Amino acid sequence: MKVRFFVFLFLFLFIVSPVFSATSTTSGSDSKPEMKFDSWRVGRSPTGTNINSDDQKSFITSSETECWLEASVVYKGGTQPKNSGISPIDPDTVKWTLDEGLLKGWALAEPPGTSWSGSHPSKLSGSTSFNVVAKFSLPKYNDKTHYTISAYCSHSDANRRSRNAKHRSGERIKINVKFSAKTYSGELVSLTLPLLQDEKDQLRQEYLDLTREIPSRGTIKDVDGDFNNFGKVFYDFGHYDVMLYEDLNGKHGAWTTSINVRERRPNSKPDFTRSDLFVTNGFRNPHHNDHHARETTKRATTDIHGLHQYGLALDVRGRDFDVDGDGNYGDQEKMRLAALNATPPAKKAFAYSTEKTAHVHADWRGSGWPPSNPIPAVKPFQLPPQSTDPPSVVKPEDKKDDDKPSGNLVLLPSSGSSEVTAGESYTVDLTTKYPFEWVKFYVKKSGASGYGTLMKTVMGSSSSESASFTYTFPSSASGAY
Repeated sequence: MKVRFFVFLFLFLFIVSPVFSATSTTSGSDSKPEMKFDSWRVGRSPTGTNINSDDQKSFITSSETECWLEASVVYKGGTQPKNSGISPIDPDTVKWTLDEGLLKGWALAEPPGTSWSGSHPSKLSGSTSFNVVAKFSLPKYNDKTHYTISAYCSHSDANRRSRNAKHRSGERIKINVKFSAKTYSGELVSLTLPLLQDEKDQLRQEYLDLTREIPSRGTIKDVDGDFNNFGKVFYDFGHYDVMLYEDLNGKHGAWTTSINVRERRPNSKPDFTRSDLFVTNGFRNPHHNDHHARETTKRATTDIHGLHQYGLALDVRGRDFDVDGDGNYGDQEKMRLAALNATPPAKKAFAYSTEKTAHVHADWRGSGWPPSNPIPAVKPFQLPPQSTDPPSVVKPEDKKDDDKPSGNLVLLPSSGSSEVTAGESYTVDLTTKYPFEWVKFYVKKSGASGYGTLMKTVMGSSSSESASFTYTFPSSASGAY
């Protein structure tokens, strides 16, 4: 049976410019470019450039209720030599997905801004950058809904390392940034940047949410080594396996030495060791400082700038210096003065009592404490301006009417529309006057919208001037095409 078909050929050509770039991807067609995340920045964290670095993919938010994000994607490998055979990214198909992996209550505060900068994406240049800037809103921290005092928030040595983070329900903030686009030849390219707070930034987020001066990542250490003295986690009273540590071990030893020099040796008493000055408080993360310390001391408030939160303070249990059995206020005063005269000397020391026992506090604060503006504002991120670089096409002044690639279109066995047989194959040959980058062949049923179905892309690599397409009409075909 013969069926009359009207064959329409939709031809898309790029007449190349002198330079193209990109690298071949390791998966899929050789014509698909490999892309990479070039840089990103989230909240108050520095710009990241190494996707293999967990440190650079960690972050804290901009404020307690707001988080800015910016990211850029580029052609991987820099400028590619001419005739690479790579099909460029079509900028009209770029899509950014920014809500994957967000915690409950997070949302985009407004539609993200997008742009491309540098050379036009069709030129496959290493200077091309696809950009996004977004602002998220997040729930305000609320201690009544995110925290309750529980048994594992205890000072006992057995429980110190078994405590879990409680701030913001103990969850680390995460954002998955996904870039996807199609090439001019129709191939899908996608890549994802997984951003996740590590434990150091989970701790730093507490300082931000509770309006404390935010410590640098470099001052936060793993809880091991010097911290694990006498078989106990000796200085860590926080909720994490990391803590702020400013040589509490050395300060503890200096305090002990000062007591021996000032009080023990002049009275012919044996020297104390550090274990004789039992530490009842060392480092406390802000959440623990505010909630548990307030609960155990029965105070109405807790010093929000207390140096325990910065690894610069120690509390030790009161001792009986003169071995008269009373451990009275005079002994605590001697301990306090010994701290102020240690090397290095404590800047502040005082005695206090809880319902159970007496304690002496000493801290090594710096000058200008507390800070007058602990959380300076963060400026909104700015989207790079949209580039106006033209696409890789023949310059208007160089283009003539007879440059159109319609010179020799031949539908075999005849030209134009043809009566063909369903189930049989037919060929279209195309010849252009100038070399093309690529040609697309579509088949469309008469009356259908758009270009129809993309059947074949012929890559010209800037040197070809001819292309051929063979199509087999299905045996069930009917109607006009």
